[in-house]
Amino acid sequence: MMIAMPSRADSTRETSNTAMTTSIPDSVVTILEKSCYPCHSAPGKSMAMSKVNFDKWETYKPEKRADKAEDICKEVTKGGMPPKSFRSNNPEKVPTQAELQIICNWAASMESKDEK
Repeated sequence: MMIAMPSRADSTRETSNTAMTTSIPDSVVTILEKSCYPCHSAPGKSMAMSKVNFDKWETYKPEKRADKAEDICKEVTKGGMPPKSFRSNNPEKVPTQAELQIICNWAASMESKDEK
């Protein structure tokens, strides 16, 4: 499955205090904003941002983006992210099964591009 990557000009999303991630499709950004940005973008948690920092996503090389996307898929699928405390305090922000599939499809699409 191929996912089109929107350009900054294509995005009508207004972001305040969220990462500018033009290489991530809007469908994925919506999930990340809800479930991941609170810790993985400014003014997030320093430990979380040391692992994945969506404020710096566009500075990552394509290979690093693909690796990070694969790691995100693995962590959210096994329930490692969002962390238990976040899940308990914000149950409405926990990704649904359908959202997990969207994230993993995006990650898989990035892997296939790197293999070419």
